[in-house]
Amino acid sequence: MFEADQIVWSMAKDYQNHRRFPIDIQQMAEALGLNESGTNEAREQALKERFLVEKDEELVCELTLLLNWTGVTMAWHLPGVLSEEF
Repeated sequence: MFEADQIVWSMAKDYQNHRRFPIDIQQMAEALGLNESGTNEAREQALKERFLVEKDEELVCELTLLLNWTGVTMAWHLPGVLSEEF
């Protein structure tokens, strides 16, 4: 039961610490397309220009809820919750 309590506590803390990104996740998903694989530097650069994010090198290392500009949850970042290795 301790693990479940830890996950719930982490998610509550994560929810309080949220970051909003100036992108529309629906438009980004449509721009990425289905079943796209491999790397294409020109395509990656075009997407970065279309969907500007603060800084590429800025890492999120704490419990954080990542939201798009409309408040839609893009990801829950829960380091150390399921494994202490991460």
